[in-house]
Amino acid sequence: MNDVSVLHYFNHLIGSSPELFYAALNLSDRLPWLLYALALCAMWFSGTPGLLPERPNGLLRHHARDITIMTCMVMPVLFIISRIIQKVVESSRPMQQDGLLEIPIPPKIWYDITGSFHMQGSFPSDHAVVFFLLATVVFSLNRWWGLLALLLATFFGLLRVALGFHWPSDVLAGAALGSFAGLLVVLGSRWADSLFIRWSRKQWSWWLAPLMFLFLYDCSYKFTHVMSLIHQQGS
Repeated sequence: MNDVSVLHYFNHLIGSSPELFYAALNLSDRLPWLLYALALCAMWFSGTPGLLPERPNGLLRHHARDITIMTCMVMPVLFIISRIIQKVVESSRPMQQDGLLEIPIPPKIWYDITGSFHMQGSFPSDHAVVFFLLATVVFSLNRWWGLLALLLATFFGLLRVALGFHWPSDVLAGAALGSFAGLLVVLGSRWADSLFIRWSRKQWSWWLAPLMFLFLYDCSYKFTHVMSLIHQQGS
């Protein structure tokens, strides 16, 4: 299956009903950022305090905080790298091609929603980069929560494909880049107990998690205009 056929399949699932389409827009708007902001805060407080884990091969809190700090440092770097790639690789978004998508909402509403994306490249999906970075890191700390994070990252990635924000290959590339960066964070945390990490662990222990929550919460406003337009349409 190629990009177009996969795109048509997922778009058809939500494009047959205005209610489903609006629900997909709502879900893809701020919910992913809020969930992963909470995940980042949970990472900071996970693990056993002290020098010994509660069970063999268990997670120590200082190790979880090392990983959290490194994730916070890698995240903006990855976001910038993905934006640079978008500038270099010329790839238009599916929403920019007339007649490609099933859009069961008024054209004016859809144009207002997508107008700000016409100047931004499609490859890779910067959302997928961030989501799979966090999901990979969470998986290294806790298998069950990590599986849930990976499922959510996949769901939100496919949701953006269904809405026409990205091609399937954009999401796959973003997922690969984010997962690779997550593996580097996990491997690096095992030997990167540097002076900076030790200092950060002590000095940031009480405010890093709330700060990162506010950062990702602020990122969730990227598509706030989508919500306002949906509410205007419904009123």
